[in-house]
Amino acid sequence: MDEFEDMRRRMVDNQLRTRDITDYRILDAMGAVPRELFVPKARRPFAYADGDIEIRAAEADKPARYLLAAQTFGKLVQLADLDKSDIVLVVGCASAYAAAVLARIANSVVGVEGDEALANASSETLAEQGIDNAAIVSGNPTEGLASEGPFDVILIEGAVDQIPEALIRQLKDGGRLVAIKGRGGSAEAIRVLSSEGKTSSRPAFNASAPILPGFENESNFVF
Repeated sequence: MDEFEDMRRRMVDNQLRTRDITDYRILDAMGAVPRELFVPKARRPFAYADGDIEIRAAEADKPARYLLAAQTFGKLVQLADLDKSDIVLVVGCASAYAAAVLARIANSVVGVEGDEALANASSETLAEQGIDNAAIVSGNPTEGLASEGPFDVILIEGAVDQIPEALIRQLKDGGRLVAIKGRGGSAEAIRVLSSEGKTSSRPAFNASAPILPGFENESNFVF
């Protein structure tokens, strides 16, 4: 077992199993996907740290981007209650780690990423890993990807102040959207369910994550 394999095993045992993540499919997938390949080379030693990992530092015109903490991501996936037939949209997929994990559980995954350079790099990583049931598209994350929908599951990879109605409309009947809503200590993971043309939401657990660019409070974010 090499160093990263050992770190991956310890992540599953110490960060996932101990945080009430019990779905063996999630444990198996996160135990198999080489998380270190989805972060910059300089940060690979920190790929399995227990926290959000910066994958791109802030620049003058671009905010920093992060890979969600393993336990936060794992609990969001568990909240989505995935089925092997599901079509999944990852919003703000950044490094495509989420897409790679979900591709092992669901039927197919598409990610929409607002930064074209990140989207291109993510596509290359998926190709290098031989993952052929996931793809990354450059686009506006707040608008989702209606041309590929509707979706059984939408996972927003970052915190949001509000959830755009455009994303809600891209859920199938019975579809689920999971996200972290709010900031700091008041933030919580929520699940939105679409059923017979109506939606309902419920809080699931306390969580925090860096805000996803574009999902800061705006007057047109109405949900």
